[in-house]
This record gives sequence, C-alpha cells and structure tokens, in this order.
Amino acid sequence: MNEVDALLILNAVEGLGNARIKKLISYYGSALKILSLKESSLKADQIIPASVVENLIHFEQDKFLKNEYNLKEKFGVDIIVWQGSNYPNSLSRIPDAPIVLYSKGDISILDNFCIGIVGSRRASVYGLTSAEKISYELSEKGVAVISGLARGIDTAAHKGALKAKGKTVAVLGSGLGNVYPKENKGLFQDIYCSGLVLSEFSIEASPVPYNFPRRNRIISGLSSAIVVVEAAQKSGALITADFALEQGRDVYAVPGPIDRMNSCGVNHLIQQGAKLVAHIDDILEDWNNINLNHRVKEETISNNLSQENDLSDQEKEVFKYIDKEPVHIDALAIKMDQEVSLIHRVLLQLELKRVIAQLPGKNFKRISKG
Repeated sequence: MNEVDALLILNAVEGLGNARIKKLISYYGSALKILSLKESSLKADQIIPASVVENLIHFEQDKFLKNEYNLKEKFGVDIIVWQGSNYPNSLSRIPDAPIVLYSKGDISILDNFCIGIVGSRRASVYGLTSAEKISYELSEKGVAVISGLARGIDTAAHKGALKAKGKTVAVLGSGLGNVYPKENKGLFQDIYCSGLVLSEFSIEASPVPYNFPRRNRIISGLSSAIVVVEAAQKSGALITADFALEQGRDVYAVPGPIDRMNSCGVNHLIQQGAKLVAHIDDILEDWNNINLNHRVKEETISNNLSQENDLSDQEKEVFKYIDKEPVHIDALAIKMDQEVSLIHRVLLQLELKRVIAQLPGKNFKRISKG
C-alpha cells in the first residue's frame, strides 16, 4: 500500500471528511501512518470522535482497494490526490478542499478561464433557454463552463457548451460509475469525450442528498465566477452562490419574473449585490483584459508570456508591487489605493498568464522564471 491508496481509504471512511483527514495528516505526518495506528492510540489522541475511529478501524481496506482499482480500470477513471502535482490550483485554495478527485476526460481544461452556471432542477422554458444561450455564447468566447449534471439548468448549461463545440466540466454528487440522474448518462459520455467529469466520491458512491451541497463547493471552487440562472428562495444553486462568495468568487444572476417561485432566489441575489446578467457582455466586461479565446496552457504561456512586456498597463502596475516574497491582497490594495475587487480581477489575469501564483490566505508572489 502507498500514500495514494491510504488517501483513497480515508476518503471512503464514513464520518471522516476532508477537514478531519487533513487534521489527522497534520498530526501524524501521512495517510499511511494513520492506517498503521491501533484503535487505542487513535482514541487516546482524540483527534477524531471515537465513533469515527471505529469506522476507520473496521473499514475493509483490502476489499475496498481491490474493488476501487477494478472499477478504475473498468470506467477509465483517473485519480488525483490533494497536494499532488496535477491537483487543480483553484481548488487547492478553498476551505475543505477535496482529499481525492476522481476524473475522466481532459484535466487541462481547468487551466482555462472557467465560469460556473447553476440553477433550478425544475426549470422553466425561460430558464433553460437562458442557461443554454449563456453557456453557448461563453463557450464561443473560449470560456469553460462548469456545472453539476443535474436536471434542469445544469443540463442546459452543459448542452449549450457542447453545441458550441466548447469545453464543459461536470461535477457529480455521486461516483463516476454511478451517474445521476440516469437520463443524463448520454450527456455524461458526451462531456468526458470532449471535456471533463469530476467527483470526490468513491467510484460506486450513491447520489445521497448530502453529497450535493458538498459537490456545489467544488463547482464554485473551480470557477472564477458563478452565474445563477433560476433558483427558488431555498435551493442548491443559492448554496453554490454562498460558497462562491466565501471563496472570493464573483456572483452573477439572471433576473426572472417576479411572480414565479424560481425567480425569488435570483432576484434576491440581485438585491443583495449580485450583478444582473442580461447578456454575456455583462459578465465579460468585468474580465475584459483576459484573452478568452486563448486556451491557457502552461507550455504556451512559458513561451509567449514570459516577459513583462506581454502584460497590459494595468497588469504591469499591479505586477510591480509583487515580488518573490508573498504579499496579501489587502496590502496590495492599500499600497495602490485601489478597491480590492479591482485588484482581485487583475491578480487573476496575472495568474492565468503564469507570472504570479496565489498562496493560501489570499497571498501572492511572482513565479520564478529560473
């Protein structure tokens, strides 16, 4: 057994969760070390509740690993682990980042500029049409569209991107070998053939209700911004918007008729400060210095954007305040006498151009060219 195997096991143990796993790793040093400990030691250290210790000790490790790797081969799934070299940078910085990601498709899509589109499962024709249109037009501009493969708005968003021959990413609330909803199996296949599907859940995991709020934080974590198309006052789409705000992402909302239940949530978001979206220009004007038609790939960035001369005047102005020692976004805003929101957008542009890197806690530093 290796460290990846150990992380797969910990990820599957009921009651552990990402935060507890990271706490255990921080205390004991590695996932492998955790699995080598006796029940008495784990309980004595009181890092996790006694009931969860029992779940861990009695977990059928060998049986699970054998089955998981068989399923990995059967479904053509790749495994990405926290702190691994191919773990998505944007996701690594969110609270409660997944310990394990199961993927199928092209992981490099996440190097693109990504926008999440979410909304009601019980969507109206207006909502479905709006979601598909926005997704189609964003995809034409080179934006990767992220959603959750659910019925309704999610489905329309994925289909819009595919119709535009663009890139779309589906984040599931079940395992990749247990697609939900069943009627979206064909869409699931279309997405991984030209895009990417992701899940943090074991390959055969069922789509139980509490998986979906967890799924939503990944959608927002992978996105630079979230567009809510249709949502009731209490809905999963609003949970995604809340995650987006917590993660420092921008939130946009498509307004709806005031007499419809599915408009209550989006109209409330607009009242609370989300930007109203009537056309994709309402989104893209906030990111107007990003070359959206350019697929951001590391090898081309290193060749074409290695010099400061390739930056816009606005980017150069922010870049000169960033050195090899990390600097916090608030400190940058004070030094430059600018709003944090403006600085945040320019910093994203510099990240996409691979001249700076974001560290935990909204700190930024230059990327060494040597």
